[in-house]
Amino acid sequence: MAKRYEQRNTFRRHAKLSEEETIRLIYCFAAGISVAAAASSSGHSAKTVRGYYISLRSLLVLPAFNRWHGLKSTLVKVVDPQTEAIMKASFLDVLADCYFNRACYRNYTLGNRKTRLCRSCPMPARFKTRASADDAVAMIDEVHALYRRLGIYGEKQADALALFRERLIHTSTVAAVRAASRSLPNGLPDPSDNGEHSIGTLIDRLLTAVLDSEDRGE
Repeated sequence: MAKRYEQRNTFRRHAKLSEEETIRLIYCFAAGISVAAAASSSGHSAKTVRGYYISLRSLLVLPAFNRWHGLKSTLVKVVDPQTEAIMKASFLDVLADCYFNRACYRNYTLGNRKTRLCRSCPMPARFKTRASADDAVAMIDEVHALYRRLGIYGEKQADALALFRERLIHTSTVAAVRAASRSLPNGLPDPSDNGEHSIGTLIDRLLTAVLDSEDRGE
């Protein structure tokens, strides 16, 4: 793979990334490391790294990555995988509406409201139990937490539902990788771990997808 990669690396056309730099950024993306930290370690600007993260995220919708964000993957606070699957499919629209209700989330995090669910929250009406509604909101908050940690906020995306779906898939993937991979002494996932759902396997799949996108001229 290395020789093939050295011949071209145009996944981000405005960035001149070596194979080593690309693998490092893929690792940072998969581990949920902030844009600022990834930029510092790679020597590239935060703008370049942010764009690369978003490009990598778009690849996660491919079937090759289903193992990390399908039924086998779980978010930290969602116990039942069947509940999670329902949330991701049937209720994606209401999840997106709740996710982009910035005022609701901000009021709760600032302490202006004691309960996470606001009075106008649509979740209880869409789920049979309060526990399921709480799980749905926990899923949304996991996405908020990851993107706050990454330092990625507003994105120019006309389709809010599609944007939320990509962010949810990314969050699920990072959570699955973290849960499945051995940890380094610093707490980050070990890139040499090549288990079925581990970060080493995900890095290899993402690098292959990057090369395939170049072959297609994307």
